[in-house]
Amino acid sequence: VGGYGWLYAGIDGARQVADFLDTAARAGIALGPNNPLLLDCEDYTDGSFPSIATIHQAVAECIRSGVNAGIYTGKWFWIGRLGNIQEFSMLPLWDAHYTGFPGLIAPTYGGWTLDTLAGTQWSGNPVDRSTFKAEYAAG
Repeated sequence: VGGYGWLYAGIDGARQVADFLDTAARAGIALGPNNPLLLDCEDYTDGSFPSIATIHQAVAECIRSGVNAGIYTGKWFWIGRLGNIQEFSMLPLWDAHYTGFPGLIAPTYGGWTLDTLAGTQWSGNPVDRSTFKAEYAAG
């Protein structure tokens, strides 16, 4: 995938994306249709999490900047914290699924389907491991 940025609570989502894109540009990371900026939506260590408004701001800044956005999240967060909203289901999803199985698994939340799935994170032990659809792994 092209880029990854953790969305924090209490900070304007557009500003966070601008900072992510600046960092990516300085690092020479090119973002494109099949290597979007994936926005991490989950709890932070202090229990805070990005609001729906923050996610909207971040996605809007990606669109304004001509960068494709995607979402990295897990079912437990999306349903438990955001009420299983469906409005981002057109964006690619990197699903934190942790099945222990290195394969793509159709998501069952947020309106995402196997068609909009970019990848499945299937393990976090001993390191994070994910499987991506070929079009997202081709670089």
